[in-house]
Order: sequence, then C-alpha cells, then structure tokens
Amino acid sequence: MTSNRWYVTITTLPSGQLFVLGGSNESLAVNRMATNSPSWELYPKPPGINAADYKPTFMQFLVDALPNNLYPNVYTLPDGNLYIFANQKSIIFNVERNEVIKRLPDIPGGPRSYPLTGSHVLLPLDPAKNYNHEILVCGGSEAQLQRANALQSCGRINLHDPDPQWEMDEMPTRRLMGDAVILADGKIMILNGCMKGYAGFRHGNDPVFTPVVYDPDAPLGSRFTEWVPSNIARMYHSVALLLPDATVFVAGSNENSEVRLQDVPFPTEYRIESFTPPYLTTDLARPEILSKVPEKVAYAQKVTVTIDVKDKSKYEPEVTFMLGRRGFVTHSTHMSQRMTKLVATQGHVDGTKITYQVEMPPNANLMPPGPHYLHVLNNGVPSIAQHLLLN
Repeated sequence: MTSNRWYVTITTLPSGQLFVLGGSNESLAVNRMATNSPSWELYPKPPGINAADYKPTFMQFLVDALPNNLYPNVYTLPDGNLYIFANQKSIIFNVERNEVIKRLPDIPGGPRSYPLTGSHVLLPLDPAKNYNHEILVCGGSEAQLQRANALQSCGRINLHDPDPQWEMDEMPTRRLMGDAVILADGKIMILNGCMKGYAGFRHGNDPVFTPVVYDPDAPLGSRFTEWVPSNIARMYHSVALLLPDATVFVAGSNENSEVRLQDVPFPTEYRIESFTPPYLTTDLARPEILSKVPEKVAYAQKVTVTIDVKDKSKYEPEVTFMLGRRGFVTHSTHMSQRMTKLVATQGHVDGTKITYQVEMPPNANLMPPGPHYLHVLNNGVPSIAQHLLLN
C-alpha cells in the first residue's frame, strides 16, 4: 500500500480491485488526528499510473467520524457506489469521482465502531425485492470504560428508500464485539461478544454465551430468536464463518496482550466450535446438488443444476438457490460478506430429482467477482454448497 494502516477495512469492488479504507498509523484503542489515516486507495493500483506517483486520497468523512472511526464498514451498492459507516455516521460514496453522494442520518444509541464494536451486515439480496440493499447494525458500547454497558439496540436502514431512515429494534441482550454471519437460509446469526467494556486486551467483561438469529422477513419486534448457548467465552479476537456444509465455524478469543492459558479471568482460547443451526436438525433430509456446477461462471449466465430433494412424502418441494460470498473477517468486521437469492426456473422432474436453470446475478455491483458458494435449500434445509468463481 502507499500508506501505513492499522485497523483498516478492505472491500472487493465490482472491478475486482480492493478498496482500502481508513485505519491508524499505530496500534491504539481510540483514534485521534495525529494517528488517523483518513484516506483510501486501490489495490492493485489503477493501470497506467506510475507507482511512485500514486497517493492515497483524503476522505473528510474519516475525520468527521473521529474518534471511533476504525474498521469502517463498507458495502457496494447496485449503482456501483459504496455505503460507508463509521462511529454513528454513514454516507453514500462514489469512488471514481471521489465524491459523497449522500449523507445519511446518524444511527441512534451511541458509537458502533471499533473499539465500541457493533455487528454490521448487509442483509441478503432478493431479486423479487429489486435487490433492495438494507444494512443491519446491532450492539456496540456506551463508552470506552470497562464498566460501560454494551448496547442492546439495533438499527436497520433501507438504502433504496428516497429518504432512508434507521428503524430501531432490540436484541434479547446487550452485545459488544459480536459476529454477524449470514446463514445459508438468509437469516443472520449473531454470536460471540460480551455485555460490558470495549474491544482490546482485558477490556471486555460478562461474555455473551447465547447466539441469536435475526429473521429479516419477520415483523418488527419479533425478529430475534435465542439459540442453544455455548460454554466458551468468545470476546476480543474471535471469529465466526459459515462453512460449505452450512454449519458455523467459531474460534478465537484472546483478552490478553500475550498468550495466557491460566491465572487470568479469560485465558487465551484455542478450542474451536462447530455450531449446527436448527435448519440441520429437522426431520427433512438435506437436498443434494447432483450436477457439478462449473468452476467459473459469468454474470447473468444460466447454469443447469440438477438436485435431489430426497423425499417428497412430507412436503412438496419448495426450492431456493442462494449464492454467498464469505469475505474475510477480523475484529467482528466481516468484510465483503454478501448473499443473494438467485432466479431459478424449474425444468425436468424425475421422482425426487429436479433440474433447474439457475441464473447468476446480473452484474458485479450486486455480487463482486471472486469466490462464491452455491447452496440449494428445500423447505429451508440447505445442501452442502458447491464452490464457484464468479467473473
């Protein structure tokens, strides 16, 4: 890169380049003017530009969002612009013109960026809803104090509204440093984190053991459900990731500035967990993708996919295809994580085997190029995913 950056956010653009944003020039808890890196750059550098002449581009927004502007959250939008969130602020930004297109209202309730880290996610896209882009932000912390309470509130904003506003909701419990994982069925699992303090070594307390699932399609006030708790504290330096088999990989937690396995309230954690969502514990058999999906597919390409729903005796098949990008995760920030429903047309039926024409997303603004996973679901039960490269 052309600038030193710690606590930086990286997002895959529709071009396939990486948008590198913000951070600080040293390790710290709270950013300030002297350490701030209020700029962005592209990697690789734009073609035709001499490497020695390429400089990072200043962004006033990252000054306005001080002091809690580290690990800003970034999502690409259908028009190619970016949604950027830091602290309580958010904007729509055009990279090519280096221009703020729109300033959005501040989210109520307090800061929700590192080290007062909330959970951020772009809700799954749906062609039947014109690919509406809605952002969900949950939790954070009242202040940078070990005794400070985590936030219990969540905000949701629809960026397709002419005048986007935050719709507020409440989680079952307060949560800081939570991970928001898009599950194979499009629901959002929020897990890990704690109820007091802030991100950093020995600053978190009262771990949250119980994960919750958020149903984006449920009515306001009834979107959260608590699931079976873990017994392992997962706070600072924890991660969670959806695996191809539709379980959730959970690891990490290091509340200490060095490896401490005993004589501390929260030892360095080397155990790994696999969380099995309830969609894998029903009496329905998992569907199976029988045909090999091409390793490389193009935007708007129609792919023939044959599946086996295994059993029609309990329910008529209700089939959905989901395409997900896992992205990359650190410090509760899931960069480039996205999922979309796909348009699928049913064809030949042979017993429990059904063939579909499945259409890939129409353009890279909706799903950036790179590695993705294709799940098929029957009545909400997901298959093991197949990997593909979208370009």
